[in-house]
Amino acid sequence: MRITNAAFTVLNVLVWGSLTWVGIDLTSNVASRTGYSNAVQITHYVHFPATMLLCSLVVCTLALLTKYIRTGLILEVLLWIGLTLQLLILIVALPFFASYGGGV
Repeated sequence: MRITNAAFTVLNVLVWGSLTWVGIDLTSNVASRTGYSNAVQITHYVHFPATMLLCSLVVCTLALLTKYIRTGLILEVLLWIGLTLQLLILIVALPFFASYGGGV
């Protein structure tokens, strides 16, 4: 279970980290143009991917902290919740890709 959670974390970090990096580059390249890089664009291209990246890292950190929990049932429930959250964070990337390219 922990290996699966770590694999989803690596995948989420790669996806959302690269989207954050590309978003920063996009907004910095169009900053010289008039009317571009408004607050909505910066939120869409930088803040949202960075937030999803942070959420993925928080879930991974909480999953790593479960080694200090000795009760088996609570441990299994927390690991399943962490795995589900990592999967949901990855699924959110699909509709984000549709709007990232310029349209739905």
